Amino acid sequence: MKVELLVFPKITDTTIYTARTTLYRIGWKGKLLDLSRATFYKFEGEFKSIKDLKNWLSLSNHFINPNKHLYKIVSGFEKHQKYDGWTRIIILYNEILPSLKCAGIEVYNIMEQEVYFAKWSAIREKDALKSSLLITRSESRESGLLANPHLQTWQIYSGRELCILE
Repeated sequence: MKVELLVFPKITDTTIYTARTTLYRIGWKGKLLDLSRATFYKFEGEFKSIKDLKNWLSLSNHFINPNKHLYKIVSGFEKHQKYDGWTRIIILYNEILPSLKCAGIEVYNIMEQEVYFAKWSAIREKDALKSSLLITRSESRESGLLANPHLQTWQIYSGRELCILE
């Protein structure tokens, strides 16, 4: 079974607090209404059903810590959705994590990505996507800070509403 898992911190962590505060200070206050962060995992495993997957997640502690995280099992995450005021900024990592086995189930082809959800005051999708690019690519002290163009690549998608499989 191929799995797409979105893992959110239960409370705002210092990374997102610092990013949001910095973006507001460099002029994005009023345009950027909210910024949140999650980790996106894509992997394959020997799961027979969503119930098996949820049981494995509760036993393994590899992707989520129940004390710190909430998760959603999603589908089609890396596709454009209808613009709803939100954009998804996905910071891509080029390495695939090694496989692991826990509770009798092997998981492999594990890919991890950092995701920022940006809520915009922009009414037009084109403006929101452009603003997302500007806050992402760090080229100067006055522009983005979410990704270093020398070390990281990224993709930006419209919409926050996802197909939840849970």
